[in-house]
Amino acid sequence: MEEHDFGYGNGPVPAHRHSNGGGWVADTATVAETAYVGEGAEVFGAAEVFGSAEVFGYAQVYGDAQVYENAQVYENAEVYGAAQVYGYAEVYGDAQVYGAAEVYGDTRVYGKARVYGDKEVEKVEKQDNVNNPSHYGQGNIEAIEYIEDFLNEEEYIGYLRGNIAKYMHRFRYKNGVEDLKKAQWYLNRLIEAQEKEN
Repeated sequence: MEEHDFGYGNGPVPAHRHSNGGGWVADTATVAETAYVGEGAEVFGAAEVFGSAEVFGYAQVYGDAQVYENAQVYENAEVYGAAQVYGYAEVYGDAQVYGAAEVYGDTRVYGKARVYGDKEVEKVEKQDNVNNPSHYGQGNIEAIEYIEDFLNEEEYIGYLRGNIAKYMHRFRYKNGVEDLKKAQWYLNRLIEAQEKEN
């Protein structure tokens, strides 16, 4: 019999790797074959994941929680207690849904958001000023994609480097960690551009 320690003080418990994705599932939990549990994800307690639901990244679903239909729980998100996430809802980042809360429809709960108690949420979005600022993406193309297409390769690399320098310089004086994340975002784009070149 295989065992896994889910890290909540119960020590190793009987568990198995899910056939669709390879994530850990406690033998006390129920995960349908049609559902996906990615390699770093965990489902335990009496939790249920079914339908075409997906749990991946380092996400955890536990307690008596249910994730079903086409819902997704990913990155470092947690769904627990008697919470339910369903429909096309997404819970990601460091978000938590717990208690008897319900998240459904097209809702996206992310960042450090918490939905708990007996709350029902059909639409909650916390603005992400790093990856998807509200003033970008108003047209049919993202601003960064337009800039990449408009500039030649050398100019685009210079643009990325300039933005990295700008956000690295001003983080102490303006937006703190948010500016560091913006610098990291531009650095990731620079890395992608260099990998394309090589």
